[in-house]
Amino acid sequence: MDGIGTESPWGRKMRRNEPSLGEHPARWPRVVVEPRPHLDSSRIVLSRHVEIHGVSVDRTLRCHGKIVTVSVHFGGNMDISFQMRKAARRAQRALNLITVGAGSKFPVGESRFRANALYVNQLSLRNVHERWMDRAYRSALATRGGTFIDVGANIGQTLLKVLAIDPDQEYVGFEPQLGCAFFVDDFIRTNELKHHRLFPIGISNRNGTLTLYRRMTDDGMASSTPGFRADGFYNLMHQIYVAHGDEFLDELEIPEVGLIKVDVEGGELEVIQGLSRTITKHQPFVFFEALNHDLVDEVEQKDESTRAFREERVALLESELRSCGLTIMQIRASSGLSTVASISLREHSATASNDYVAVPPDLVAGFTDRYASLG
Repeated sequence: MDGIGTESPWGRKMRRNEPSLGEHPARWPRVVVEPRPHLDSSRIVLSRHVEIHGVSVDRTLRCHGKIVTVSVHFGGNMDISFQMRKAARRAQRALNLITVGAGSKFPVGESRFRANALYVNQLSLRNVHERWMDRAYRSALATRGGTFIDVGANIGQTLLKVLAIDPDQEYVGFEPQLGCAFFVDDFIRTNELKHHRLFPIGISNRNGTLTLYRRMTDDGMASSTPGFRADGFYNLMHQIYVAHGDEFLDELEIPEVGLIKVDVEGGELEVIQGLSRTITKHQPFVFFEALNHDLVDEVEQKDESTRAFREERVALLESELRSCGLTIMQIRASSGLSTVASISLREHSATASNDYVAVPPDLVAGFTDRYASLG
């Protein structure tokens, strides 16, 4: 790179035969200079490739005079690019801001600790989820008004579905995994959503702490129910706080609850028990899962005691919902809605057959008609 007439990263003109940027590795730690022969010699290009939380990230900085362009490319799914009309010496600060996303260490007392400065919101990478549920949510919200209660928000997949149906729909989410709650709360604040709230707690039939079993920071299959999955399925655990559902919603003073979605990987029974008064009073739609045996996501086969444990809990869950006066219907990706006399767990590997909705009897006809019209 000749460098004649170009602005260096240190804010002055580079003279002929002055060492190029690539010859100052000490000044640019953890940055690789890649020659780009197709670019004009007046353009300085730096790029770096890292893995952040399993996501492939390519970061590129280009200097051209006093215009600095910083681009971040996330594994083919998302791009971020911004320009700064600053002296080119500030380009290094911009690149360093991105670089520390890999986890640079900094001193604290006599020790050194690592902190991430760049986070990839997982919602932007996993924003398509259970498409067959879109039609059911849309039909329910068109049939009955009221707040959407999302128990087990995870990284916000259901929140996106609600926004697609009606951006002004009142939404209250609960997610005890702080790694997940961070992404949802960040999404709500970034987009200045006025009708949407998230609480970083779980919902149960009591107030207190529980152990959450998981495999990763934002595990969509995390469970607080011991024995729900085969031994060895989870390798991590931590404490979470859960609140009694009816008591917590009373504090929020929600005038009308129209829909409750529960996706808590085996803990549905305690959630419904904790919300029984709310369900009886408001008669909302209640969407929930009853996971079949031996899902493909579960490596180990379940023994008979685990199967019996699951089936007993599902029977109690069904009894709770029916005691609130609701009609239970199954939602299948292939065949749509069907009323069920009882919930039966099967030997099935398809997640598209695990979903159910409990419907107030007087809303069944309107709900099924709207569902059919959207088919």
